[in-house]
Amino acid sequence: MADAARRVVGLGATLTAISATFYGSSARLGAAAWLALAAVAPVRALCALAAAGIARQAGRILEANANLTASGLVELNGFFAGLAAATFFAAGPGLAAATALGAVLAAGLAIALERVLRVWDLPLMVAAYVPAFWLVQLALGGLAWAPAPAAPAPDLLTGPGLLALGALRGVGEIFFVADARLGAALCLLLAAVDRRGAAKFAGAALAAQAVGMLLRAPAWQL
Repeated sequence: MADAARRVVGLGATLTAISATFYGSSARLGAAAWLALAAVAPVRALCALAAAGIARQAGRILEANANLTASGLVELNGFFAGLAAATFFAAGPGLAAATALGAVLAAGLAIALERVLRVWDLPLMVAAYVPAFWLVQLALGGLAWAPAPAAPAPDLLTGPGLLALGALRGVGEIFFVADARLGAALCLLLAAVDRRGAAKFAGAALAAQAVGMLLRAPAWQL
């Protein structure tokens, strides 16, 4: 019973950490966002959740301080490391290794970076997973048992849909998935808990897309 209770508590903490993507602190928001991701990209969702759990355990072993543990940022960096692994590695042993290694490295770098930033009273946010995944890519990329996934056929938007659909795809890219359905779902989920925040969130995405169009950014970026 004790082990089961710890797993439930750990899952709740991980889901709350996922909600920090939107500067929230709600296990329900994190769970809903994860389910939205799982509906369109199940492999990425599973790898991200597994990496968050691994990062949580790694943070305990590496003795992350109480404030960092409470913030959920160790797990959140692991979550994004898992997303990156599932984006740049095909399903198989390479993906499993990249997910586990990326999670551990993300946890370690999050702890180290937090200690450095603490000196200047700067926030950590989600940053550590990026160099962590670079190290994973350098270590495993190109190995025969860790191939990259097949590149999807480009789906370039044109016409009136370019602004709105492009912006929603950009929102979906928060979870490494350029899917307007995911972007719309995330906007709606955020609106359910913070209408003003959701309006700013969607408005910023639309504004950025509009600026890109005005500056004639390449079609694949838009």
